[in-house]
Amino acid sequence: MALAKSTKKTYQSVIKKFENDYPKITQSDDPKALYEAIRLFMIKTYRNSSSCVFYKNKSALLYYINGRKIQFKENKELKAKYDKLYIGFKTKTSGYATLRKNAGLPPYKSKVTKRRKQGVSKEHFNKMYTVAEPREKALLEIALATGIRTSELVKGASLKIQNEMLYVAIESSKKDDKGTVGADRVVIVDINKLKELCPDLEILKYQNTSEMYNSTRTAQDNFRKLRIKAGIRKEIDIYSFRHQMRSSLSKELPPEEVAKYMGHQSVKSQTAYGSTRSNNSFSLTVGVTTDNEPRGQFEHNYRQEQKNIEPEDTDINR
Repeated sequence: MALAKSTKKTYQSVIKKFENDYPKITQSDDPKALYEAIRLFMIKTYRNSSSCVFYKNKSALLYYINGRKIQFKENKELKAKYDKLYIGFKTKTSGYATLRKNAGLPPYKSKVTKRRKQGVSKEHFNKMYTVAEPREKALLEIALATGIRTSELVKGASLKIQNEMLYVAIESSKKDDKGTVGADRVVIVDINKLKELCPDLEILKYQNTSEMYNSTRTAQDNFRKLRIKAGIRKEIDIYSFRHQMRSSLSKELPPEEVAKYMGHQSVKSQTAYGSTRSNNSFSLTVGVTTDNEPRGQFEHNYRQEQKNIEPEDTDINR
């Protein structure tokens, strides 16, 4: 089977490095010498590289050995030796973790840095809302107003209007049988404040959020396409509104109250959320009702108490 151009290019770079490390051996026709060189090369790989690099190198060298087989296909004896080399190399280097363990090495630790949580700026929100279709506008409105999880949106949150307030009853998608994870809540949204940012108020056409999307994948794909359509390169998604809400609420409310808005059983769950960089943070929620009393304590210092200054003007309406 023919390789894709990108794959072939990757393999060739690995093979070139191998040939540079063992120039004499790779010029020889001796399968045993070649096997020894490959073995040493792979030892170096699993000692100093991640499993991704290890398996990439292994695939490249199998491709290289297969090329040698084809090169000597007229010589049955030599071809048989390369066949044996191919099978032996493929089976004996099958387990990256096992090879590291047998060599007395600890599991390889990747140097990947934790990605900072992204928020949604007023500019980006307006761009998306302007080009959005009615259903997409409803999605933006409910995400902005409540910080709802995509799974909760699909599961279904009932919507009710009373006294210029939108009541959103959200059943937690994180809930377990023991009641130790996730909490239901009713988030109350000021319709007039929401209308200032979302003049069409498409969300009011629905009685339940499950009428909007029937799968999380569809909702996420629609949001991604909407972001691209709006010309936004920043990697934001539906969950970014949730990070945005937690960030803005934590400036004004104690962690126990923030946990109620977020649908958390424990205040420690807030450690999973980053502080967004945007100065356009916002929150439209004006209250929450829930039987949930979050567990635990969370170290939290109010900005006003610590620095004795007025809160930053971060209202998205301005």
